[in-house]
Parts: sequence; structure tokens; C-alpha cells
Amino acid sequence: EISACLVGSEMCIRDSLQDQARRARYQLLGDWARRRQIPVLTLGHTADDQAETVLMRLARSAGVDGLAAMPVRRKLDEVTLLRPLLKVTRAQLRSYLTENNLTWVEDPSNQDRRFERVRMRQAMKDLEPLGLTIESLSTVAENMTKAKEALDHAVLLAGRSLAKPVLGAVAFVGLYNLIGGADFMRDLIKGTGLSALGTIMIMMAILVVLGTFMEWIAIIFITVPVLSLIHI
Repeated sequence: EISACLVGSEMCIRDSLQDQARRARYQLLGDWARRRQIPVLTLGHTADDQAETVLMRLARSAGVDGLAAMPVRRKLDEVTLLRPLLKVTRAQLRSYLTENNLTWVEDPSNQDRRFERVRMRQAMKDLEPLGLTIESLSTVAENMTKAKEALDHAVLLAGRSLAKPVLGAVAFVGLYNLIGGADFMRDLIKGTGLSALGTIMIMMAILVVLGTFMEWIAIIFITVPVLSLIHI
């Protein structure tokens, strides 16, 4: 059973209904594949579908993740979904099917302008003379996918430089350098008016109160810069 949202305009309700229908289709596909122990399913999305998705995301002021649109590969629980036709236009696919005497089924909702995707599909005809073609919009999705992968990799490297596993805990080693290293420790000691040893003793007392997780963080702040404290 698929229900539309009950709040908002008729357009919102219909678009929500189409989105829920899409989710239901994926659920049915995934259940069908799992029952038959099929690990990989290929989907028929074309470059046209990708271009329409990019336009829909642009209308929502999407960022890098949104403009990456539909991925070539993604996981649906334990089933892998592949989209091998994202560089093939709808016209090219239909031409191939016609030449090989193969038929296909048209979804009547593809002509219903009450749905956002249908409106975007029809708007493509007006945008094409401006250079916003199926190919160019699909290329935007490819470029944003590469940008997303680069950003994800950069975040991974940054995380590795900041945090390291130590005896089953997460030690934020890189934070010491990130906040200024020895300069931070010197300012901390000068601010308290205590000696280096006195400041360390106070920090150790605090970590006992804060508990295990904060203890590991505090240990890094205390033990890693010990050599720099000698020169304060």
C-alpha cells in the first residue's frame, strides 16, 4: 500500500506519491532478488533520466552530493544495483530495441505533468538550445560524482591524521597539532599561573571526573607534548 503525504499542495501530494512508488519498486526488486539469491540487478536508467534528476536537484539548490545524481552502482541491503545505461540516451535505447524487434512497456504516468520529473522532462526541449542538453547535464552528474569521491577521500585522510586507535580507544593525536601544539600548552600554563607539573596534575584530576573517553583525549594532550613542556 502506498500513501501520499496529507499535508501541502496537490502537487506535493502527487510528487510524494511518485517518490513512494519508486521506493516501493526498489523494495519489491530487492525482495525478489534476495529470495532467488541474485546478488546483482541491472536497472534501465538512461542519460535522460540522469539529466532529469540533475535538473530536479538543481531546483532544490542541491550541493555536490545531490548533483552527483544517480550512482552507477549502489547497494540495496545485500543486493548490488547497477545502472549500465547512464551514458545511453533514451532515443538511442529505443532505436536499438526497434532495430532488434524488441518491445518495451510505457508507464502512462510518464506523460502526467502533475509529476515533477515529467515537467522536467518536457522542459528539456526548451533548455537544449541554451546548451543544457542531456549530455551536458549527465556530464555534470559525472563531474560531481568525482568531486564527491575526492571530498570523501580528503575527509578520510583528515580523519586518519586526527584520530588513531589506541588500546581499543580513539585517540585524537592530531588535535594537539591542530590547536597549536606546544604554543597551546605554554599559553595554558601561563594562564593558570602554575608550573608545568601543576597544570598536568590538574588536568589529570579533571580526566578522572570526565571518564574513560575524555581520559584518552586528555592523555594525548598530556603525554604527547611532554617533551615540549620541558622547554617551557
